[in-house]
Amino acid sequence: MTIDEMSLVELLSDAFAGMSIKILVPRFANTLCLAAHLRMASDYGRRKSMSVEIRFIDWDDRLSTSEAIQATVPSEPDMCLLYASRQYCRHVANGSFEADNANIVSHSLPFSRFLPRYFFVPKHECVEHGIRDFESAYQVIRNKETFVYTDHNSLAQRMFRGFGDNLALISGTDWNMLQNQRFYSQDVKPQVNLFFVSAPATAECMRRETLQPIEIPASDKRLSSDEFITELLVMLGPQTQCRASVILDAFSEYHRGLFSAVENGSALHVTGRCISSALAPRFPDFAYAVCLDSGQLTSCLLRHHGGIPNDS
Repeated sequence: MTIDEMSLVELLSDAFAGMSIKILVPRFANTLCLAAHLRMASDYGRRKSMSVEIRFIDWDDRLSTSEAIQATVPSEPDMCLLYASRQYCRHVANGSFEADNANIVSHSLPFSRFLPRYFFVPKHECVEHGIRDFESAYQVIRNKETFVYTDHNSLAQRMFRGFGDNLALISGTDWNMLQNQRFYSQDVKPQVNLFFVSAPATAECMRRETLQPIEIPASDKRLSSDEFITELLVMLGPQTQCRASVILDAFSEYHRGLFSAVENGSALHVTGRCISSALAPRFPDFAYAVCLDSGQLTSCLLRHHGGIPNDS
């Protein structure tokens, strides 16, 4: 059977009928899909009374994420979900995190190895500094003051670790700044500006004629770090703990189906519109409405998915 986005919605609707679900989701192309499909399943399966609440979180703000779990779990949903790094998910699943007044059991499932295919440099700076490819870019930023604008601070630190005082990370990409070419303040003018961003933001940067994509070799040893592995943390309340194996199997099947769908050409148009409409009220200046609603969600997933890691 060909897997498409409605097949994924039906899978979730059947697996979690009648459940109360809360999902804490970072604003990345791959992690947003489950939130969208759960919301669609809730609408699709109203007769089965599934309840879904979505809360957007910042991937790099672990304090706020922990506070979000503390605020969410005690309200006793049947299941609370969170996409996060392997390290953080294992930290919680191994019992290192205790939610106040919550009788929960946590499990961690592998989801995807993220491959950051490019970073971006303004074209006029490439000409000025002789930046032609990955190696020449690294040689330049080793010796010149560089600002790295990123919406994925922890991965940017991994990619550009060791550059010392020459490099500063600017977290939280401002898309108004990107559109208007305001790369720096008047007081501080770095010699090189660089964008290292997530999948939807990468798609937006590819649209900018003023930015030069610099391809990151897939063989780069920094990409083998566990920091590039995303897992799904599944926190089960007392009423659902007896169904743990069935629930985890359903999510594993969903993850395989999601990537199978995009590999076989499913455009996920409805999913993209669902994501865009959910984000628009809170993040009107963000690039998702452009990137996802125009059918680029599939290419975002394909471009940056390095396979589902082994559960080790």
